[in-house]
Amino acid sequence: MPLIRNYKIPQWGDVRVGTLEVNINTVAQIKSDVLQQAQATTEQHIEHLKASILENGYNGAHPIILNEDYRTVDGYGRLKAICLIVERDTSMRFIVPFIVGVAMGKDFNGASRGVMKKDLERIFSGFEKHRGFQRGTAERAREQAEEAAEFLEIRKYGTHTRVKSMTTEQQLKGRIQKYEKKYRAAFNAVCQIANELGYHPESIKFSHWLALFCRFNVTDTTKHIARSFVIENNGSTENQRAKIFQEMSTKAELGAI
Repeated sequence: MPLIRNYKIPQWGDVRVGTLEVNINTVAQIKSDVLQQAQATTEQHIEHLKASILENGYNGAHPIILNEDYRTVDGYGRLKAICLIVERDTSMRFIVPFIVGVAMGKDFNGASRGVMKKDLERIFSGFEKHRGFQRGTAERAREQAEEAAEFLEIRKYGTHTRVKSMTTEQQLKGRIQKYEKKYRAAFNAVCQIANELGYHPESIKFSHWLALFCRFNVTDTTKHIARSFVIENNGSTENQRAKIFQEMSTKAELGAI
């Protein structure tokens, strides 16, 4: 079986789809020719993916996304995890489905090439400027929104660890884009509270605030809860921040003031 098999789907405007075979004979070529890290991915996340794939198998319902040069736009973490599994156990073999997206233009949309960083950063930019009012960068806001999107899936998957192993980067980015009005309003509230408390938004973690405001809206109650849970940049892990978000959610559900 060749490394890559390609198909065209006329009903989808000739979008190209296909499969990659990952085995001990192809893994080196895939690592050199296909794997391209488009998003920040931690080693911890790769280990979560490896463990999930070994326990549950690879879920082919979530294809990776490649650009026209057949390099990863989304799905780097999953493909990297599969390569590591195959290198460790040479008897393993995986068939990985993919979608090819064009490089740019009107057809270069979320359905074909995945939501890109700049798509999300647009959500957190363009605010009216006020002297002395700090917002930080759209890049930092996008990073915090990506973590918030993970927190918002805990209710569905049970734990933050399961969210990281059972969702894709594109699924989470797609939800941020889908609910961009909520995220923009949430970020505006984050900046207001941070400034009121004397913090520059870049000096604190605010993914838990974003998630709170997205789920329960920006109200006097949620703003009061947020003020009680300030997390500075150092001294917390993602899982700890996820637990803080869940504690805040419990208070919001009770309508606590």
